[in-house]
Amino acid sequence: MSKIIAIVRKELSIHFTTVVGYACFAGFALLLGTMFLQYLQGFVFQSNMYLKTRNPAMLATLNLNDLVIAPTLYNALSLFLFIVPFLTMRLVAEEKKMKTFELLMSVPVTPFQLVLGKYLSAVVMILVTCLIALIYPVLLTRFSEDGAGTASGIEWSSVLTGVAGVFLMGAAFAAFGLFTSSVTESPIIAALIAFVGLLSWWMTGWVARAAEGWQRAVLTYLSPPTHVEGAIGGLFVTEDLVFFLTSILTWLFLSYRVVESHRWR
Repeated sequence: MSKIIAIVRKELSIHFTTVVGYACFAGFALLLGTMFLQYLQGFVFQSNMYLKTRNPAMLATLNLNDLVIAPTLYNALSLFLFIVPFLTMRLVAEEKKMKTFELLMSVPVTPFQLVLGKYLSAVVMILVTCLIALIYPVLLTRFSEDGAGTASGIEWSSVLTGVAGVFLMGAAFAAFGLFTSSVTESPIIAALIAFVGLLSWWMTGWVARAAEGWQRAVLTYLSPPTHVEGAIGGLFVTEDLVFFLTSILTWLFLSYRVVESHRWR
């Protein structure tokens, strides 16, 4: 366990002492913040319109979770397509490029420990991005309180469930990114493969719309966003959790096999 923790610390120290990690965080915060403001402006516009037309019934149907927070979290999912490849591209590929992979394999660290340590460091980075996404609902709560100090309509159980779903999808993407990093010596190529692979994985849901019968059901199940929709809506089912855990374990196992094969070369 101490060796895994040492690998995690090493990777995190690299992430937080190079420009890549901070650039990913800053880009994520800026883009997601811009989208959040656009949705919030739309919510305010609709609220003012219903107030002017004296339509309290329609005003009561407006919900911050549905019109502001949920769309923001959906956009966080799409941003992971671009961020995760950069966060994971150097995990193993950089070791090979710098000719330190063989040295790492010569020390008493098992392939399992190496893969798990590298992966957990990526998961920590995903967790940080999810915490950044939480900033916007917190700000909305802080500045949308009424005189009695009651937050205006934010359902925090749905928010936290949604963020948990986003985190699980990010963790699954990170496992795939680790795999792509393990099959090449170039971090840039690893990032490109990860992006194309994640985009293809994402688009299975789009392809499913044109399919029929069991093909449609299979493609829909394989689409990651499908398993986050319920969580963002406040309902996280066991089937979704099983999907993400299975995806994570599958990509970690493949990464382990690749790393282990290098050990005997």
